[in-house]
Amino acid sequence: LELILQLALGASLTAVRGYAHPERREAYERALALAESAQDPTLLGRALIGVSISECTSGAVERARVTAMRVLDSCNNGGDPELKLHAYSQLALAKYYQGRFQTALNHCEEAIRIYGRSKHHRAFYSIGDNTGFSAMGIAAWSLWHLGCPDRALARALETYELAQHFEDPFGLAFSTTVLSTVHWFRGEFEAQQRVAAMQIDVGQQYGFPLWLGLGRAIHAAARVALGEPSAISELMEGVAIMADTGTQAGAPMLFAMVAATQASAGLDEAALGSIGVGLAVSENTGQGFQDAELL
Repeated sequence: LELILQLALGASLTAVRGYAHPERREAYERALALAESAQDPTLLGRALIGVSISECTSGAVERARVTAMRVLDSCNNGGDPELKLHAYSQLALAKYYQGRFQTALNHCEEAIRIYGRSKHHRAFYSIGDNTGFSAMGIAAWSLWHLGCPDRALARALETYELAQHFEDPFGLAFSTTVLSTVHWFRGEFEAQQRVAAMQIDVGQQYGFPLWLGLGRAIHAAARVALGEPSAISELMEGVAIMADTGTQAGAPMLFAMVAATQASAGLDEAALGSIGVGLAVSENTGQGFQDAELL
């Protein structure tokens, strides 16, 4: 009974605290300790994926990959398709942050294949969010880095439209993050501002601090790019909100965005400082996916 409750608690804390918050990690680590002796492979797999997500988002990307691989290995002889989806999605995220974009995309496509065949999409919320959406979003980012900007935008739009179809607030917050960042990559600043405003609204309405902070940062970056340098203060407020969740995953991309925004506003020394922070986070966490942009 406690194991089931700890898994439910971890899923709820994902929304209201963020993926990397210590309370969330504590819930999943307690669930894992219980699951090790419960002899239920499905509950053990869910606990492991919950721990893997906490590891990845707090900066231990390689450890997160190893934990997710443990789940996938347990599914090799058939296994629960839900756990396979979670494992492939989490492996894709780790590989994306490590800069292994083709491998990340391959894992995403496996996850999307499983997700597309399911008639019970809401079953995939058992770890706090819909990892089918996650795989689609990671695929969009990976496609951009692999030199496919139109396919990246198409996949990001598909992720957003599916979240709307399911009327899923948390999925909508994630999908608008994906879509707004793809617009940023493509230099489509008006679209970036519009989508980030939706992201902020969802984050405020439902109390999602991670997505609210990212939304404010992405919205402000678009405003600066469109000729409003005073919006830098809002960008830094968004970064601070995100930092309070303990999240380090994706931080190099955020600091690349901050640096580009500061440079466009003529704040060259501040921009160089942000680049230095981004490269330091990359080195310390193994997130090399933005090294080229930062350099």
